[in-house]
Amino acid sequence: MKALQNVNRRLVAANSAESLLFDVVLVTTDERRRRQNARIVSSTKHHGLEVSRFCFSGPEDFVASLLENRVQLFVSAEPEEVSRACRGGVLSALLCRRQTGPSPSEQLRVLLCADDFATTPAGPAPAAKRFWSQLSAMRGRFGALDSPVSISVMTAHGGRHSFSDILATLRSAGLKADEAHCLAGAPRGPILDRLRPHFLLGDGGPRP
Repeated sequence: MKALQNVNRRLVAANSAESLLFDVVLVTTDERRRRQNARIVSSTKHHGLEVSRFCFSGPEDFVASLLENRVQLFVSAEPEEVSRACRGGVLSALLCRRQTGPSPSEQLRVLLCADDFATTPAGPAPAAKRFWSQLSAMRGRFGALDSPVSISVMTAHGGRHSFSDILATLRSAGLKADEAHCLAGAPRGPILDRLRPHFLLGDGGPRP
């Protein structure tokens, strides 16, 4: 949340009329927490977290809430929620927990796990293309150094030729990455520990 807010602050500082900003919707599906909705709202304000809307949904209808609020990216620490949202047509990402230290709050770090694109002739889905294009546009507002947004691409399998094709597909979808890593079957844990991304896009989450 703090990394997202820092991106917004930097964008507005550069252009007071900036419209390409993160808009945060907080969704909870936990029954006990839903009964404490007033406490959740006051807690986010107490910690200085800028949340535009709150959705207190049940496990059975939270995807409908995402669609109703036109959420472009759903982020969760629960793999099952990420999978359900994906099946419901909402681009989703898993919060990354496998790290040697916390992700930095001054820079938003996004890691795209792009293995699936090697076997998908149609390329990324429209919802993914829209989000990546907007994220890349945000990144493009800043120079090569001292950017509040960092985008990395990684494949766990395949060689350099298929990786080159994947990068070309992503570029055609509007995504330009700061870093690219072709692991060719090597464990991806060390890369995750070095990059320390806030969340993983693409294949449902981290593996050893």
